[in-house]
Amino acid sequence: MDLIDLIESHRFLGTEFLMWLWYKSDVFEGRFMVGERACEVWFDDKLTLEAVMVETEQSVLKGASPTFTPEAREALRQGKMPTQAKLRLIYEGKEFQLTLKGAALQMSGIKLPALMTRSDDEKFYERMFLLELLEELMEDLYTEFVGLRLTANAWDKVLDAVRAWIKDGSLIETDEYNALKAQVPALKRVRSTTAIATGIPATGDVQEVQAAPAAEAQAEPAAESAQAEPAAEEAPAAPLPVEPAAEASAAPPA
Repeated sequence: MDLIDLIESHRFLGTEFLMWLWYKSDVFEGRFMVGERACEVWFDDKLTLEAVMVETEQSVLKGASPTFTPEAREALRQGKMPTQAKLRLIYEGKEFQLTLKGAALQMSGIKLPALMTRSDDEKFYERMFLLELLEELMEDLYTEFVGLRLTANAWDKVLDAVRAWIKDGSLIETDEYNALKAQVPALKRVRSTTAIATGIPATGDVQEVQAAPAAEAQAEPAAESAQAEPAAEEAPAAPLPVEPAAEASAAPPA
């Protein structure tokens, strides 16, 4: 399998990542640990959902908190998956905004927090620092997702929880989610663009990252992104099937 085929075969991970992030944001009401940082993660004012098998079936929702609208819930029940979302992240009072495209895990439309420095040189370095911080936050989120995705027992229970959430809006307790997260072994943060796209780490391009602590904390919202994509060590060979719901039920992302 050449590189292009490898990238194409793993594009489903970005969509599953958005679905998982949507679900986790609901479970923790937007406030949880991202790696070792207490943050807020919110879906902002634009959300795109598409049918898995029929790309022309698309729902574009705009306005305040589109993930909480009846239209978003109905789209999920019809078997549609989030393919693009505007996100807001807040960490230590710094608010970032970005649009994340699931298929390519591509961040665009980044808005950084207000700069505190005055000179041009200092502003440049501050912007670079903020972009790197945003990249690390997104990498930590993606690392947690892939860790769960590769831990069969934990991921099966996450899938069951997401299915129930899609069907009737029910959510698991935060302690129950943290217990699933605690089953994930230590992961590696992958920074290589190729590794991000394919799910395969590049030699010499990883650094050890301990599995995130089980306890989740509160923090403020944070938000904005750069053209860097998060990733993790390895990915499954094929996506889990998503079956459109017959009536009030639907199958989840994986």
